Amino acid sequence: MNASKCLLLLATSLLLICAASVRQVDDVRASNVFQPVPRFEGSLDIRLHPGGDTLDPPAQLLLKSPDGKRTGFEPVTGNGFSEIPHSSLESEGIDDDVTGAPGPRSLVLFVGNPEEGAFRLQVIATRSGTYTLEVQGYDVGRQPSNKAFTNREISEGETHLYLIQFSTQAGEGITVTYAASSEVQR
Repeated sequence: MNASKCLLLLATSLLLICAASVRQVDDVRASNVFQPVPRFEGSLDIRLHPGGDTLDPPAQLLLKSPDGKRTGFEPVTGNGFSEIPHSSLESEGIDDDVTGAPGPRSLVLFVGNPEEGAFRLQVIATRSGTYTLEVQGYDVGRQPSNKAFTNREISEGETHLYLIQFSTQAGEGITVTYAASSEVQR
């Protein structure tokens, strides 16, 4: 048998095996397991870095979407939220490879395909210190827009409020405004 007949036989066999493995599962075809990937409508990437020589940020992040859903952590009540679709709050950092000593940690709040409108970001202090806040938005055309607030001082119990205007339109970018510093802006 020549090589082309061998390849054709192999491809036909694989097709028959795949076809035979499709079976009925609770009235849903197993071949329909793969759902279409949602269209990319942009993203928000919010990072809170510690200031000075500290290893952890002096605050937590809590984001409220235009429709009132929340993602983040409220340290006063101890409640965590993940109500905004396609969102997460994580801590990331790199430890020293040689000594194993912990390195600085940052909080990362990510929202994929955010809705259009005004988001309210609260930076809620857990202790006094300084932080750097970076907000990066990607529009529907995957063009980045960056805003940074460096070496911001915050006191224990204080909340800094930032308004993030997000548009799903290509080329619009994001607008980030420092709105207030108050314990009652929750």
